[in-house]
Amino acid sequence: MKILVKSHLGGYTLSREWVMEEYKNHLLRKRRLAKRPPPQKPPVDLDNSEPWMENPKNVADLLWIARQVNQRIEEYGPKNPTLHQ
Repeated sequence: MKILVKSHLGGYTLSREWVMEEYKNHLLRKRRLAKRPPPQKPPVDLDNSEPWMENPKNVADLLWIARQVNQRIEEYGPKNPTLHQ
C-alpha cells in the first residue's frame, strides 16, 4: 500500500487507504485498551524504608538523624570514595 500519492493540486498527500487503515488500527487499539481492567496497586507496600524519627522536634533530633545517616554511609557506603566522585 502506498503511503504517499500524487495530489490533484500538484504535490503529494497521504493515500486514503493508508489513512483508513491507520484509523482502523487506532479504533482497535482504543477498544483493546478499554477492555483491560484498570491497573491494580501491589498488595504490599514495596517501600521497606522506615523513617529515622517520625517527627523531629528540635535541632538535637535532626543532628542525631544526621549522625545515624553518616554512620550508615560509613558502614555500607563505597569503600573507596575516589571511585564515586
